[in-house]
Parts: sequence; C-alpha cells; structure tokens
Amino acid sequence: MDYGKEIRIHNFVILKHRAGGASFVKVRTFAGDWSVSYREDSVMYLLLDKADESARDGIRDMLVGMYGACNTVDGEFTKELFDSLNRFYGRLQAGKVDVPEEEDAKALDDARRMQEMREEISRCGEGGEPPAR
Repeated sequence: MDYGKEIRIHNFVILKHRAGGASFVKVRTFAGDWSVSYREDSVMYLLLDKADESARDGIRDMLVGMYGACNTVDGEFTKELFDSLNRFYGRLQAGKVDVPEEEDAKALDDARRMQEMREEISRCGEGGEPPAR
C-alpha cells in the first residue's frame, strides 16, 4: 500500500500515512463518521497494508462487522459480543506457554542491548561519534 493513496472498499476508505515518526493505516467510512487507526506494530496494520485485490471482499466483511459492533447500541448484543471475546481469549490463554523468569529476563536484556546498538549505529550514521567504551 502506498503512502498517501486512499483505497476505497465499498463504504470504507483506507489510507496509509506517517505521524509522529510512526506509520499508520487509517480506516474510515466514506462519510467520515467512524474511523480506526492501526500503528505499524499491529497485526491489523500488516493485514491491511499487504492485502491485495483478492482480499477486498474479506476486508469489507471484516470492516462491516467492526463498524456494526462499534455502532450497535444494544445491551444484549454487547453482552454476547463480550462473551464471545472472552471465549476467544480463553482459547488463546489455554494454548499459552509460560516462559521461565530467567529466560524472559534474558530476552528483555537482549532486546535492550539490540536497541542500544541500533541507536549507536544511527548516531554514527548521522555523523556522531560512538561513545567511548
């Protein structure tokens, strides 16, 4: 999906854009009365960004469902929706594997060191000097 190019799928308009140093995909109704945005670290961003022409009907159906869920003011419907979500998250939780604390701490430390290296490389690429060790 190209930045700044709107794609219309039935009543919805999809736009990929940048804001505050991040990339987003925004979906809105054609009339502009409803919208949702997904940041680049979201699975929905990836789905919408990489979708091709053959996925349009499925995307339309998904967006109609989201729009309907957001705009239906009915207590019974809302309760059934949340009950369904709770069952879904329960299935996800049942398949979850617990990571030992030591392994989790090591992964976080590795990620922190990788981020520090990225920042150092970025500073060097901008003409900065790497910090003395």
